[in-house]
Amino acid sequence: MSYIKQLEPSSISLIVPFKQLKSIAEELIEQAIGVQVLVNIDSEELNDGELRILANFDDSQLSDEEVRSLSKVGFASSEPYRNADTALDAIFVGRYDIQPTLGDEEDGDYYFIVEIEYNDYQRSLKR
Repeated sequence: MSYIKQLEPSSISLIVPFKQLKSIAEELIEQAIGVQVLVNIDSEELNDGELRILANFDDSQLSDEEVRSLSKVGFASSEPYRNADTALDAIFVGRYDIQPTLGDEEDGDYYFIVEIEYNDYQRSLKR
């Protein structure tokens, strides 16, 4: 008998590869303006040890209307932290916490870990 089945999960941790977040951000931008824009995912460690994820892109080739349209859906080239949040919000429902550790996959891509409440994880799956 497996006793663990009698317990209820509280939260879970998920691995989010940079390349996956990049793909999602690029897809959201293309959906918003109909133009493919390359996104670069990066991270920075804040003074308190918190890990901040950044999604950078260049909007110099976009029209003013396209830039305004992106801003309405949460993307601005001058706000890489907000861009990453917008892409993460497309994945997760509810509150999530980025853990203060970066990992390195075998193919050289980085990843970070997100902790999310189990109930929010279940709601995210139904999106």
